[in-house]
Amino acid sequence: MMQFDIKKSEDILQKCEKLFKENGVVIRITRSKENIKSDLINIIDLFSINKEFEPIYTHIVDLNSLEDVNNELKNNVRELREKIKNIIDNLNGFLNENAKVSANAIFKSLANFEKVLTKQISKVGKNPDETLEEVRIDYKNKFRKILSERLIKNIISAIYEGLKNDNIGNDEYEFYKNTLECINNFMSLCGVYTLIINVNEEVDFDFTEVIDTVESDNYISEGRIKSIKMYPYAFNDEEIICDGQVIVWR
Repeated sequence: MMQFDIKKSEDILQKCEKLFKENGVVIRITRSKENIKSDLINIIDLFSINKEFEPIYTHIVDLNSLEDVNNELKNNVRELREKIKNIIDNLNGFLNENAKVSANAIFKSLANFEKVLTKQISKVGKNPDETLEEVRIDYKNKFRKILSERLIKNIISAIYEGLKNDNIGNDEYEFYKNTLECINNFMSLCGVYTLIINVNEEVDFDFTEVIDTVESDNYISEGRIKSIKMYPYAFNDEEIICDGQVIVWR
């Protein structure tokens, strides 16, 4: 008689879930509001990206490789858009009205990000007098600006606000979490990571912005981080893309 191997079954399920996520397919898992709130106690942890890949502009090894790098980046963005479209298609019928509006806005913002990025990187390397290093710097600066303004401060911030909503339900949670995972993976492939800052630490103003202060009755806490809204983002060569955002005790 065939024996049932629980460990083997769990491994298969994990592999299937990983494969589905890689293609933007969401398996609807019912969670209670209590379980969702428990998962979101340390909400900022979901936004953490490990330092893993070299920045994509370092792939420009000579002026002839620029087109290959452009195509690599455009393919990564296209795959990201397709995955998020699949997530929205899978869950849209189950989302509440606020989340549907948010999903539509996020997808439009992503399409705009793709359009602006494609336009800007196509301008790089047009000056025949530029050196390889100058081309890389121009590419980095254009990519950094678009990542900061169009993706991180726009889409990532919207996901954070969506996850913070007190009325978030199971399907809304799955939408925001899976969308965020896709974006985190995209940024990691492009050589982006998050600098880790912690509650109760002093603020490092080199890469952190104080967006609000809250009065404390404990003088020891003054000037220390009360909560984190956004991690600082950087390329893996330590070039800051976007400052983190924190609320501080005063």
